[in-house]
Amino acid sequence: MISSSKLGWGGARPNSGGPRPNSGGPRANSGGFRPGAGAKPKPVVIWQPADGLRWYCVRTRYEDEKLAAIQIGLAGFDVFAPTVWKPAMRARRDAFGVLRPARPAHLRPLFQRYQFVRFHLSDNWQDIRELPGVDGILGTAPDRPVAMPAWAIEQIRSRCSENGCVYPSSPGQPENALVGKLVRLTEGPMTSFEGICDWSDSKRVRVLLSLFGRDCPITVDQTAVEAA
Repeated sequence: MISSSKLGWGGARPNSGGPRPNSGGPRANSGGFRPGAGAKPKPVVIWQPADGLRWYCVRTRYEDEKLAAIQIGLAGFDVFAPTVWKPAMRARRDAFGVLRPARPAHLRPLFQRYQFVRFHLSDNWQDIRELPGVDGILGTAPDRPVAMPAWAIEQIRSRCSENGCVYPSSPGQPENALVGKLVRLTEGPMTSFEGICDWSDSKRVRVLLSLFGRDCPITVDQTAVEAA
């Protein structure tokens, strides 16, 4: 009789003992969370007033800010057209030697050619675009106005008095109150430029403007700058 062991049928088969190669332990990339398998991020919720009223930015025609504000108010919409009070100024020469004529105290728009109107998208807001003095409403398309952030409107209001006007510093404020602070030029060829005020007297201020990588001093009338 032929033994089964001689035929290879009995006992352990070759290479059958112990775990097979690469069969033990967790499989590669099988542990932990799979990419994208975690909790999905929550969508960002933008706060909106419960009544749906939002502030929108209106662009006016050149020097028609006052006309536009009156017409929008008469049309039944809430309008916010902030202004800034400019004191009287005597005739003077600027840093380039150009004679600037004297002018009386007056009000100027805080944002030239721009003001804010509050309405609901279900209102007849399209009528605003046809009012005298109005050039259009800012948006991604003529029929898609973009609302202003509520915090931006509140920040502008915080700078204004109750009548919507920004007034300069009180007369009792020290003359050198601007020294060391960031200021913005409001007149002349450098209008809207910002720099550090490093000197001031009762009439003039010297501002260090950063131009082409270097500080360039410029001396202007004290009424031609404002705190930035």
